[in-house]
Amino acid sequence: MNLLENPTALALERLARRGLRARLHATEASTHRASDAARTAGTALEAIAKTVVFRGAHGPVLAVVAGSERVHRRHLEHVIGQRVEPAPAPYLPEALGVVAGGATPLVAPPTAIVVVDEQLVARSHVWLSAGTPKAIVEVPGELLAELPGVLLARVGRAAEEATQPAPRDHERRATPPADAAHEHTTPAGR
Repeated sequence: MNLLENPTALALERLARRGLRARLHATEASTHRASDAARTAGTALEAIAKTVVFRGAHGPVLAVVAGSERVHRRHLEHVIGQRVEPAPAPYLPEALGVVAGGATPLVAPPTAIVVVDEQLVARSHVWLSAGTPKAIVEVPGELLAELPGVLLARVGRAAEEATQPAPRDHERRATPPADAAHEHTTPAGR
């Protein structure tokens, strides 16, 4: 896949098809980091829907979590039924047609697996990339659940949890964490 010619226009067009007139904020400053996007939007970090890209066995996997959270990779792998690895920046143009900082479920190809953290859907509004690291768009949180092919699951975790040291091999659980048994996925729009 080549770089999309105008990913922001594509994102806005896809939103318009859903009857949404989104609030776009284009800037000369980068919104690549969630903290930069929050500063640009003048909002809390929790209102940023950041997209973290992984390389799965069958193509790109996008995990969308709050800007204040990290992706719980083990939960993500459990939800999609495959192992993933962080995608290097050169993979993004090839797999998604965007540069680093521009990944978004709004312009993801149909071959991508998109998992949205269910807590984002409950927010009245969230800001997410509009296809470039210099444009963000505000949408109702519930819209994330309505995007084609989206899976909803709790895949985010607080940043402080993510910085805890990983357990040693002999300390690892043989079974999934207790909350994984209660985790569910729901295809969007159903």
